[in-house]
Amino acid sequence: MNPGTELQSVMIVMADGNIEDHERVKKAFRDCGINHVFTSVFNGAQLMDLLFKRGAYTGGDELKPSVIVMDIHLDLVDGFEALKQIKSNASTSEIPVYILAKEKRDADLKKAQDAGAIDYFKKPLKYDELREIVSRICSTCFRNINDKQSGGATG
Repeated sequence: MNPGTELQSVMIVMADGNIEDHERVKKAFRDCGINHVFTSVFNGAQLMDLLFKRGAYTGGDELKPSVIVMDIHLDLVDGFEALKQIKSNASTSEIPVYILAKEKRDADLKKAQDAGAIDYFKKPLKYDELREIVSRICSTCFRNINDKQSGGATG
């Protein structure tokens, strides 16, 4: 890293009811090598509260999420409904949202794309496959940040 270059931290939010999936995805983002904060929520209501600073998430000057990785099968607020709310609100509409779901049905894929998801991935069983998915997300969302943190040119 070049002297005087500040590390920029990004916030990654994962919304999924399965804690093991959070741990696997968190590890895969660490493998990307970017300075980040990983925030876990376990249902759609928590995601909405976090994004719109309601309930337990009121106050504080937390980072705005840089990317959201979410399942479509969330409790309390369905993932599709959460995605619609994210994309219809001016304060959150620009946040890239990626779906990581147990199944990848054509109807769900189309519904997610129509609602504004960047991409839709089936949860892989093998960690190497998950790491590849997360690497693609990192290279798309954090290209300029990664260049700055490694001391490279930003183009």
